[in-house]
Amino acid sequence: MTDQRAIESQIAGLNALKERLSGSSFARSHITRLHSAAEALGTIATANDGSGERAHRLATASKKYLDAIQRTKADIEVRQAGGYASLSQEFAERVNLQPDRYANDIAQAFGRAEQKDRIAWLTKIAEEGDGRSLAAVQDAPEFVTGLDRETLAKFRGLMEQRHCPDIAEKRQIFNADVDVARGAIEQASRLAETALQIDDIDGAVAARERVHEAQAQFEAATR
Repeated sequence: MTDQRAIESQIAGLNALKERLSGSSFARSHITRLHSAAEALGTIATANDGSGERAHRLATASKKYLDAIQRTKADIEVRQAGGYASLSQEFAERVNLQPDRYANDIAQAFGRAEQKDRIAWLTKIAEEGDGRSLAAVQDAPEFVTGLDRETLAKFRGLMEQRHCPDIAEKRQIFNADVDVARGAIEQASRLAETALQIDDIDGAVAARERVHEAQAQFEAATR
């Protein structure tokens, strides 16, 4: 596959990823802009107007596109963190995820129990939507409760699915959008790198700059 055909394929792939985002996705506007810029970059890459300026335009646009990708990635990561924090806050409020005066006793009881009993208690907590007990073991150190973060996250998820199915659905959609956005950033980066390899851009740009320097020297010498 030629570089130009590779770019066309990558643009199509980026568009496909954009279309996979949910309608209200936090990343939709970002990926839409990256796709729009990619289409323009593709036009520059495939057009040859015979002016000798194509390589320079393509190199400049490709590097600018890489900068835009990095800014987009950083902004998406901020929005991603905010989205997860919002979902967690909504869940916490719904199930009253707040430890009470018995929190220390609960944490200590988990620490003294056998693993099978800990799992049985967590199952009951999740089924009953007992946010105060879940908060007690979440807030305590692992060496006190004997519960690792992965196990707690699993039962927190079970509680969310059972007692807050609407939040669980929003989280599922959000997770899917995060994965798609990450894939789109990677696709856009590959596209920019491909464009930078077309027609030995670095050599062409260097040659163009030498010509411009020579022209300036000529103009200065013939005034």
